[in-house]
Amino acid sequence: MSYPARPLAALAGLALTLVASLAPAPRAEENAFLYTLTEGGQMGLQVTPLERLTRSPFRFVDLVVVDAQRWALGVDGRVFRDGALFEQLPFPSGSALTLTDDRLAWIRLLLEDIDGDGDDESPDRERLALSAGGLVTIDGELVATLPNVDIVQDDFDTDEFFLSDPVLFVDIVVTPAGVFALRLDGALFDIFTGLRVGDLEGGPSVTGEPEGGDDTLWVRVVYDEDSGDLLALRADGVLVALDPFELPFGPDEFGEVPLLGLDLGEIVTILPRSDFTLNDRADLYVDLIVDAGGTWYVLRRDGAVHTEDSLAVTFLPPVGAPNFIGNPYTTPLQGPNRLGNPFMEIVELEGILWRVRSLGQLYHDANLVDNLLQIDFVALAADSATPNLDGVLNKPPTITNYKARFVEGEDIVVPIIPLDVDQPLDEVEVEVEFTN
Repeated sequence: MSYPARPLAALAGLALTLVASLAPAPRAEENAFLYTLTEGGQMGLQVTPLERLTRSPFRFVDLVVVDAQRWALGVDGRVFRDGALFEQLPFPSGSALTLTDDRLAWIRLLLEDIDGDGDDESPDRERLALSAGGLVTIDGELVATLPNVDIVQDDFDTDEFFLSDPVLFVDIVVTPAGVFALRLDGALFDIFTGLRVGDLEGGPSVTGEPEGGDDTLWVRVVYDEDSGDLLALRADGVLVALDPFELPFGPDEFGEVPLLGLDLGEIVTILPRSDFTLNDRADLYVDLIVDAGGTWYVLRRDGAVHTEDSLAVTFLPPVGAPNFIGNPYTTPLQGPNRLGNPFMEIVELEGILWRVRSLGQLYHDANLVDNLLQIDFVALAADSATPNLDGVLNKPPTITNYKARFVEGEDIVVPIIPLDVDQPLDEVEVEVEFTN
């Protein structure tokens, strides 16, 4: 901040008194707030540290902010609301050193009006949680145990059957037609009937990798309220759409249940490959979102973003992006493979896209705007309501004296670093007084 200089003689012995007003200020309803969460439990608001959740041997994995309430999910089933432990979902006792079965990990948390009791003015939201092993809870109560293994016939010439290797669940979605959970292999389940309603069909891998490889893993499913379709993303960039009202929800009129091999979805597009070599795994897609207008955005590990409006790369990868090695989808308990500092998540906020890398670099559209200095970043969330800061220590306005040398004819430069947890920096009030 610069001010016109005064003659040196007139400023002898001058000191500046800076008063930074850091008290919460009302925010307009249309404004939005960006929240961040690290695996270690550090919560941030407008890229300013807000609170640290209780430490544990297990990491945090998901963040939801709705109606000014901050909800965080730990991989061990701990659910926090506004910084305090709210509930504990089913999880065996033990430590990170003794628990190695990824099926135990809780991975997704949603707050949605599942039963339709609410309305736009006062939605009646339920807490919906999914574990990698197929457990589903609503408001803390276990409502489904979905199968993470299949019964497979060993040889069609014999009657011998066996159980397949476990396949982890990766996402869950709420639609007007029902609630569906997605497995990495594309199997889609109705959580209320427990039925496997079908398998997402994306065709062979774009790179020719065999089925079950990194490229053919399904990573996200979302509901597009504008079109009424479910959209699902496969790691190799295959994007499919299906109408949830056309899914089978139970036995038909003859008492028959759907065949396990029912193929679901039509391919919307196959997104471009990365310019990096295929063996560094920068070419894998990791996140899919849909904005209020029905436009979808897809994020690749190297930072490239593709949209429904333009399949060309919207944001180029950072210059000198390092290699991205290994499969990022198969370690829910210990977290994704972070070698190479991959991009992890994307969120849309008032028409602006925010992306974050695993080491904490936060991007505003194509520009690096902040480095969160965290090596275990996990989630972004946005909300339009003024944050609930009950229980958060928000420092009162402070006064700081600053002395400087002055040269006649030159500007006086006063360094001011305002920090506030519920306001963007350009809205923090700073008063400067000149005193002799």
